[in-house]
Amino acid sequence: MTKPTYVDDHAAITEVLNKYIEGCKQANSAIMKPAFAEEATIFGMENGKLSSGAIEVLYKGIDTAFRPSPEARAVFAYMDINHTAASARVDSNDVSGFCFTDYFNLLKIDGTWTIIAKSTTPTTRLPPDRRMHERYLTKKGWLNCQAIISRHVAIGITTRDME
Repeated sequence: MTKPTYVDDHAAITEVLNKYIEGCKQANSAIMKPAFAEEATIFGMENGKLSSGAIEVLYKGIDTAFRPSPEARAVFAYMDINHTAASARVDSNDVSGFCFTDYFNLLKIDGTWTIIAKSTTPTTRLPPDRRMHERYLTKKGWLNCQAIISRHVAIGITTRDME
C-alpha cells in the first residue's frame, strides 16, 4: 500500500496558487511565472466572446495593465486533487480594482504541481456565500479559508452566526 499524499499535495498546490496571487497583488508576472507550465493557456470571455491564448497574454496584462494592490485579497473556494491532476477555484477581490473568479487546472509534472490552464471570469461583488470568507480575510489577511469553512459546516455555524 502506498502512503497517501493528499495533505502534502494540498500544501504544494496552495504554494503554487499563492505565487499566482502574489504576482497579481504586486502586479509582477515574474513572481507568478514559476507556477505555470511554459505551455499553459488562459481562457475567458471578453465582450461576450471567447478570449484565449498562451499564458504570456496573462503576463503581459499583469505587467502593463495592473497596478500593485496591497489591499487585494483571495480565498481558495475549493481544491480537488486526484493523483497527478487537480483543479482549484480562487476568488480574488480588489486586484487592481477588479474582482475575479479563476479556475485552475494543474498537473503534477516530475513531482512538482504546475498550472497548465487558467480560465477566468470577472465578478462585480463577492457572492453571498463568500461573505464569511470576506470577514476572515479582512481580519486574518491572506489565508486558506477552506479549512475554516469545513469546520463551520461540521459544527453547524452559518454565515448568519458570523454577523
